[in-house]
Amino acid sequence: MDRFGREVIRRWKLESPGAYDSLRDPAAYFDHIDRHCRALVEEQARAHAERDHTRRDVRFWIDQCAQTLLESWPMPPREETFLDTFSDLCVDPRGRFVRDAMPHRPHPLWVHLEDPNVTATQFHRELRSWFETLPVVPWIEYAGPPDGLFEADSSGDLMRTGGLRQPEIRCWPSASVLTFRGADDLENAYQVMVNGVAEARSWASSGYVDRSERGLVLPPRRDDGSEPDIAELDTMTRDCGPLVRGTEYVVTDHHPHVVDFHAVSWHLSTDARPRAVKPWLLLDVDGVLLRDGAGEDALGPDVLASLDRLGRHYELAWATSWENSANTLLDHSTGGSWPVVPVVSSARRDPDGFDNPRVKPVLAFVGDRPFAWVDDQLGRGDAKRLTEDRDCLVLRPNPRHGLTDENIGTLLAWS
Repeated sequence: MDRFGREVIRRWKLESPGAYDSLRDPAAYFDHIDRHCRALVEEQARAHAERDHTRRDVRFWIDQCAQTLLESWPMPPREETFLDTFSDLCVDPRGRFVRDAMPHRPHPLWVHLEDPNVTATQFHRELRSWFETLPVVPWIEYAGPPDGLFEADSSGDLMRTGGLRQPEIRCWPSASVLTFRGADDLENAYQVMVNGVAEARSWASSGYVDRSERGLVLPPRRDDGSEPDIAELDTMTRDCGPLVRGTEYVVTDHHPHVVDFHAVSWHLSTDARPRAVKPWLLLDVDGVLLRDGAGEDALGPDVLASLDRLGRHYELAWATSWENSANTLLDHSTGGSWPVVPVVSSARRDPDGFDNPRVKPVLAFVGDRPFAWVDDQLGRGDAKRLTEDRDCLVLRPNPRHGLTDENIGTLLAWS
C-alpha cells in the first residue's frame, strides 16, 4: 500500500476510530482508495508533463493535486477521543512529539497506526499508554513582553524576532513561546535545540514542545548588555554558523544563547577522503542560492561563478521544489542544465523514518555515490542518520544569508 492508503488509514484511526473498527475489511477498503488515487495522480501527471515547465507557479502542482485528492476523499464524522482532553495537559521535554500527537519515527505506534489489521481500539489503547509516560505541567499565564529582546510587531502581545515573519513570540512570565507556522520549521528548530542540549553545548537553550501552542516553550532570555565569553561564542559560531548579535542570539550572564532557530546554520559530514568517483552536489534554490527576504529571482554573477567552481569538484544536481524550473536560473551559465531530483512529484508526505520527505528521493537518486546536500530546511536528526550510513556532507545555510563563502569553503574541503 502506497502513500494514499496509509494516510487515509491514519486519519480514520486517529479521528474516527469507531467508524474504522466497523469496516468489514479495512485492508481491502484502503487498498482500493490507494489504487484509485494513484491512478488519478498518474493521469494528471501525464497531462502536466505536456505543459510549460518554466513557470514557477506550477512547480507544486502535482503534489497539490495529490493532497487535494486526499482532502476531498469522504471521511466519517469526527469522533471524540481521549486526545481531545488528555493530550493538552502533556508536554514532552525530550522532543518525542510530531504532528497528530505521534512520537518520532521509528516507533512501534507508527507500525500499529498504519497496519490495517490493527484495530483502532487497540491502537488508541497503546497510544494512551504512551501518553501516560509523559510529564504534565501547569498552564503558563501571560505577563507581557520582555524588555530589549524582541521587536514589537504591534501594540498586541505577538512579537517577532529581528523583523522576521517567523517565528512569532508569545511572552509569558516564566517563558517565551516561539510559534512556527510550519510543522517542519517547528521540528527542525526543536531538533537544533535538543541536540545542542544533549551535546552540552553552552549556547543551547532548554525547553519543550507545547502542542496546544504549536511552538517551542523557552525559558526567558534577557540581553544584559554583557560581552559573551569568547570560547563559548567560538563554539556556538562553529556549530551554528556566523551570527549577528541581537538577531540570532542574545547574551545572558556572559553566555550566548540562540534565539532565532530558523536562522541557524550548520553542517555534518563524514571525513574528507580520496574518492574513486566525483561526488554529487545537490542544491536547493530558495534560502540557498536565492536568499529569503531579498526579493531575488535570478542568480547573480558571483553565485554563478561559485557554482562553476564547485562544478570542478562535484557533479551538480537540483534537489528543490522548483524541480525542472530551476534550470531556467542557469540560462546565462556555460554549464548547461543539471539533473533534477524529483523531490515534489515523488516525495511522500509520509517520510518513512526520516523527518524530511526529501530524504528518500535524494537517496534513490544518488545510489551508492558519495554526495553533498545543501538545503535550508534539513534537520539535524536526518543529517546524523545520513552521515552514519553514507559518505556524505549535509549543510544547512542560514536562509537569510544563502550559500556563503564559508559554506563553499566547507564544500570544497570535503570534496
